[in-house]
Amino acid sequence: MASVDTHVLIIGAGMSGLGLAVQLLRHGYTNSFELIEKESDVGGTWLVNQYPGTGCDVASHFYSYSFELNPDWSQKFSLRSEIQAYFRGVAEKYGIVPHVRFQSTVESARWVEESQYWEVTIKNWKTKETYVRRAKIVVSGVGSLSIPRKCEIPGADDFKGHLFHSAKWDSSFDWKDKDVVVLGNGCSATQFVPIMAKDTRKLTQFARQAQFLAERPNPIYSTAFKSLMRYVPFAMRLYRLKLYADMERDFAGFDVESGGKIRKQLKEENERYVKRMAPERYWDSVIPTHKIGCKRKVMDTDYLTTLHRDDMELISDDSVTEITETGVRCKSGREVKADAIVRATGFEVFRMLFPMQIVGQNGVTLNEHWDTHHQGSAQAYFGTCVPGFPNFFTLMGPNTVTGHLSVIYTVECQINFVLRLVGPILKSMQNPGRGLMASRQIVEAVDVKAEVAAQHSTWLQAKLNKLVWSSGCTSWALDPKTGVNIAMYPEYQFMFWFRSVFIPSTDFSYDVLDKKGGKHTYRSLTIGGWKGVQQFVSTAAVVAILAASVVGMRRPGGIEGITRSVESSMKGLLAQGKHLASFLRLHQTSQHIEAAFILTSTHLMGSKRTRTEMENQEKMDRFMPMFEHFRAELDEHHDRRERITKASRDITAASKKIIFTLQRVRTLNLLIPQHAVKANKQYYDAITAQVSAVSKDLQGLNAWRYNRQITGGCQEWMEAACFQHYLETASLLSHDDAAQKLKELDPNGPGIRLSPEDWVLGVYDMTGELMRFAITAMATSGELPSIKSPSSSEAMDVDNAATRQQRNVLTDMRGLRAALEGLDTGFGPFAKDASMKMRVMQTSVEKVEKALYGLIVRGAERPKGWMPEVEGGGGRAVEVEG
Repeated sequence: MASVDTHVLIIGAGMSGLGLAVQLLRHGYTNSFELIEKESDVGGTWLVNQYPGTGCDVASHFYSYSFELNPDWSQKFSLRSEIQAYFRGVAEKYGIVPHVRFQSTVESARWVEESQYWEVTIKNWKTKETYVRRAKIVVSGVGSLSIPRKCEIPGADDFKGHLFHSAKWDSSFDWKDKDVVVLGNGCSATQFVPIMAKDTRKLTQFARQAQFLAERPNPIYSTAFKSLMRYVPFAMRLYRLKLYADMERDFAGFDVESGGKIRKQLKEENERYVKRMAPERYWDSVIPTHKIGCKRKVMDTDYLTTLHRDDMELISDDSVTEITETGVRCKSGREVKADAIVRATGFEVFRMLFPMQIVGQNGVTLNEHWDTHHQGSAQAYFGTCVPGFPNFFTLMGPNTVTGHLSVIYTVECQINFVLRLVGPILKSMQNPGRGLMASRQIVEAVDVKAEVAAQHSTWLQAKLNKLVWSSGCTSWALDPKTGVNIAMYPEYQFMFWFRSVFIPSTDFSYDVLDKKGGKHTYRSLTIGGWKGVQQFVSTAAVVAILAASVVGMRRPGGIEGITRSVESSMKGLLAQGKHLASFLRLHQTSQHIEAAFILTSTHLMGSKRTRTEMENQEKMDRFMPMFEHFRAELDEHHDRRERITKASRDITAASKKIIFTLQRVRTLNLLIPQHAVKANKQYYDAITAQVSAVSKDLQGLNAWRYNRQITGGCQEWMEAACFQHYLETASLLSHDDAAQKLKELDPNGPGIRLSPEDWVLGVYDMTGELMRFAITAMATSGELPSIKSPSSSEAMDVDNAATRQQRNVLTDMRGLRAALEGLDTGFGPFAKDASMKMRVMQTSVEKVEKALYGLIVRGAERPKGWMPEVEGGGGRAVEVEG
């Protein structure tokens, strides 16, 4: 076996490539792998697409890896930032980032037949260096929706404004009070148009064909729901199953003949919804005439409501024919002025793996193969394997897209399919001296048989011709040159899973090298689900043997009698196992039973075990590393939780001391006195130390996972920071500014996230500090602290009508009360906390009102200028009620 630089080279560190890398580690296949990523971070489409409102149309609990469930999704359909944080968190958790070569692209990959590996040419765009890596296996994780379609409208180069694709969003463009033209009305446009339309002077959208717009309720998940998902066994699995069932049943309507009734019902529901939400003048433009399901349904994110705006226009009957210097010209001759043109016009789905050049056996490129065998249309067995390209696999390849389900589900099926195929190769590479079939044989490569791939393609297109995508509508899934559907999969997705597990061994040919003779032979190997059946039979036989042994030990006759009885039972089971193995063609079953026979016999007889017996024992202990991993993970989780909880308590204690010091301040709208700043420095240093100690534990998914452990400290710190900010500026500390201040406490680290909930609850608590500050000031100075104008240095005179309108602590507290009482807190733990703090806040405001009442009304009865004697004498203290 020729030496290579890496066992597996993965192209792309998006959702597909990242998932494959994690599974290589989780299942112990290899840690020798590299990911080539053109961007500067992982995440793929969720890193690149940054248009306003970028989100997913699949529920987040199903748009996530099955091996890395997330109980802390904030809402049913999450936005880009949260999804990107999820993928980044997965990469960090499993240590994938060190394996990624960022800002690099694969230019070509060539199969070297004599050495049985791929020679991959890579370019680093940061250093401009081009280099070659040798890999045994190459897997493309490049999505089909990664290259934006070029603008083919004449005059694009002459346009003086901003012209860009939604997938390459121009963040420098400010659309406020601008004229904007949007080309396209698919998923992307439906998400960003409602956001842009709020601020543009005029937004004009051109739509070529109406989409089926579906209602999309997007509830915010409460803390109670997140706790249910986290702590109740199988809750997330059951919820995922429900989401899967809700989406999977839509496939029944895709069949042209049998799904007519379902499509009619869905179309009627769609029309009722659109007519209820959209203005009548646009009904013809937003209600499609083609069969429902022909295009993937588009979730309505307030798009139909936006059509009611006077500064929004939808044009569906007058297409754009030319781009001018100042806008666009329509087919009718109408000109629409624009400061910017945003193209939401789709992607280059028909240029699979472009611009990479993949060269397989006999120097044939991938495009040449498709030109020869499929008239130029991309086709692959299971969307993954192409004959003549050994050890090369594509994730999200041809005919893997669904019109109703999650792409992550599809990719995970493909990942498991690929791992089952390459398992024998990777095992040979890890332990060439003890290969899969025998110690002198090495599995070099695997390739799908050409006749099988051709049959698969024929079956695929025959099935697709009976579904809605071939019913005559304009669909991006159909190759415009050949009419071949290169995108969609024609069956229920549970069948896609089934085919990824139970792989016909005769469909693939393995190149096996005999080390002793140096000869290559091509044969089929048992892989996938059938191998699982084999292992199940073996395990069941071993369990039966051991159970018989335990029962036999209770019988009279001594150890020799037990041994003879067990041996007799084993021989019978061995014969049956061999017969079953022959029937299923599972050649290793009998070997496993023989191993169990030898092991159990020698244990009962008390004989010394041989090396072979010890190796067989190791095979039986295959699950121990998995449980060791679980134990280490749980230990790490508990240690991290304890660290965060302790840090939160220390931050709370230091924040309370800061507040206690600030309550000695008697000025407002002025800098904090130096003596207070000096006194609080030690407490700020303590908070900084605690934040720095745990900030790395609160990144990615952990920011949500340990939110309950850190929230107490964040709220108390927020209360202190907000109170100090008010004393210095007489204004409320905004969430963004507070979050930035908290981040600055960890200058050399990632910082801690301040959630909007913690910010709100901290503001609630701050009103209590304002109450103490106000009452203390009135008790000591006889006046309510006010925000003085620059032209006046006099204290607020409550008897003076001119100064009575000035802002003071009480007016600010009343303003906060009005704002907080109008806050919709929903339901769940946050709502419960807010309700409790609401009552305390209201009481605090009322206490200041009563105290001020006593100062004004009863103070008016006293002689002007009268002040109480604080120490003894004839005066009496100022009466403060409440």
